[in-house]
Parts: sequence; structure tokens; C-alpha cells
Amino acid sequence: MTTSGRYFFIADGDITNGVDALISQVITGLSIGFPYQLSFDWGASVCMVVQSCDASPPFISGWDVSFGSSTASVNNGPVPFQSFSGWKTYTNIFTANATSQTLSFLSKGGPSGVPPLSLLDNVSLRKADIPGPLGILGIATAYGYSRRLRRRIGLD
Repeated sequence: MTTSGRYFFIADGDITNGVDALISQVITGLSIGFPYQLSFDWGASVCMVVQSCDASPPFISGWDVSFGSSTASVNNGPVPFQSFSGWKTYTNIFTANATSQTLSFLSKGGPSGVPPLSLLDNVSLRKADIPGPLGILGIATAYGYSRRLRRRIGLD
């Protein structure tokens, strides 16, 4: 049932007695102003773990993901009774605002008091490969020289 390896994280998205299902880690060694690509696999399971589930649809499940002060949401819903949504992959680019930032995942869902359960797997955060202005300038310069050379040898 996992997308990579043998293990995945599962959380109930209900806020029960004021307790949120939050998982987080402090990421250090970041370069301020540089983009970082976050990707993860996620899904939802409704009443598959619990033997008796008396709730009525719609079942909603998802994650709020934060990296420093930036937040994004993924939502799954409605999910059919006694089913698994299937794995989905989420990818986004975040910019580091400090050399150390917290990456966190907050499970959310409903209806209150019963699953759906939010599933999380294959989390990856790496420096993004986005061409900067020098790369674009280099491409433009190479194009200009090739046009000039084509004109010189009579191809244009």
C-alpha cells in the first residue's frame, strides 16, 4: 500500500479535544532566497481500519503543508465509504526565507469523530533546478551567435 518502501505515516484529521495531527521537522542549512522543491505522496482511507464506521458521507481528507511562512493545501474529497482514494503526488516550489525553517504537515478531515485517515509517504525536499538569469542569458547569447553564424554562411 505504500509508494516507496514499507512504511507510511497515517493520521486522523479530526481536531479531537483541541489536538491536531501534526508532524514536523526543522530543516537546516538552507540558502536564503533559493527555491526548494517539496514533493510527497498522499491519500485517504475511509473506515478501512475501523471495523464499524457509522458515519455518513461526505468524507473529506487532506494535508496543510507549511515550509517556513509558506502554506499550501491538498484536499481529497469526497472519498467513498470503505475505500482508499489511491495515492496522489504533490509537488510545489517554496523559497527559503531563513537558513533554518520548519517543514510541517497538518492532517485535516471530517466528519468529526470518525475517519477518514490522511496518509503521507515519500516526502522529499531538495534545492530546485530552476534556471536563473545567467542560464537564460547564456541561452540567448548562444542563440544570437548561431543566428549570426547562419547568416554568415548563407543559411538564412
